Amino acid sequence: MHSHNLAYLPAASQLVASVLLVDEVGKIVSVMLANSGREVDVVGQLESVSRAQKGDQVVLLSIKEPVVIGKLATSGSFPCAKFDDNRGKVSIKADQSICIKTPKGSIEIYGDGSILLEGDSLSAETKKDLSLQGWPIRLN
Repeated sequence: MHSHNLAYLPAASQLVASVLLVDEVGKIVSVMLANSGREVDVVGQLESVSRAQKGDQVVLLSIKEPVVIGKLATSGSFPCAKFDDNRGKVSIKADQSICIKTPKGSIEIYGDGSILLEGDSLSAETKKDLSLQGWPIRLN
């Protein structure tokens, strides 16, 4: 952790900065202020701010100490997907597809209704009947 003097930050201001350092999970540790070129440690970031990398542009809110409140989109990036939480039922909507991906597997749901599961193995566990519906059902 760095220790930098924060006294020069104006009270209750919003600032644009470049990420200098992130921790092992992508949380922002320190930034460089765009207007002054000074390095500043942040005290935290909002949960809604996505995982960051060095060089990402972010927006800070400074009351006493800076907190990251947003991450600016790059010219090649798109706005973040919209999540809706209706009393515990979370939905993600997309016109083309939704993909959940890890280094060794993925689940993709397409707009036409088809679903693709990819991975090294597929397991299904249930305490009740497991139903597969459709015709034909192809195995191997």
